[in-house]
Amino acid sequence: MEIPNHQADPTKHKTPILWYFEQRWIAAVVPHLPDFLNGKNLTMATALWTALMIIIAIVWRDHISTLWVVNALIIFQYFTDCMDGAIGRYRKSGLIRWGHFMDHLLDFIFLCAIMIAYFYLLPEFSYYFLAILAIIGSLMVTTYLMAGISGKFRMGYFRIGLTEIRLIVIIMNILVACIGTGLLKYLLPIFTGSLFLVLCYAIFRGQQEAERLDKNLDNNDHKADNENEDRKNI
Repeated sequence: MEIPNHQADPTKHKTPILWYFEQRWIAAVVPHLPDFLNGKNLTMATALWTALMIIIAIVWRDHISTLWVVNALIIFQYFTDCMDGAIGRYRKSGLIRWGHFMDHLLDFIFLCAIMIAYFYLLPEFSYYFLAILAIIGSLMVTTYLMAGISGKFRMGYFRIGLTEIRLIVIIMNILVACIGTGLLKYLLPIFTGSLFLVLCYAIFRGQQEAERLDKNLDNNDHKADNENEDRKNI
């Protein structure tokens, strides 16, 4: 599907369900952003959302309604995270490697801030949040390692990516804020178990792809050696 008036990152593949809709609204918004917003300060905005997430969770730890603020910060981070690379490509401002490094690093730090917030707001489920942090962190590491090996950045697994996970978290927060924490006894085991299965799949497919690339490299080297040998014999 074509994304009009918008240059999407060509290294991204295995795009999730909402990716094409996401790219369309990004294409509509990016040309109208004010000049003071650029790829660098939009990327660094995640540091602000991270600090606010931790501070607010500590200060308002006894109020379950704080989950509404958590949702707002997740939405703010989603917006700036979507805009930083898109505006850099739109304005041809460079900082591709800096953006790749800082964007993904701050994404992980923001994930840690969300889990810290849950430790304070929902301490009785802290062991689940620790497991979720470890699993999503491992998924991110797997994805980044494979991007370094293959040159392609995988956006999701089973058509589920970070945007879809954000949406699931927001819905869970709304349910907990409105109904109470009892629902988490059923939702968190399902969510954690599903993430673990996805991690197992990602590791399995990742090592398969790495082995395939190794064999292709060995075959190419062997072919080059044979060609050099043939030239010597002529």
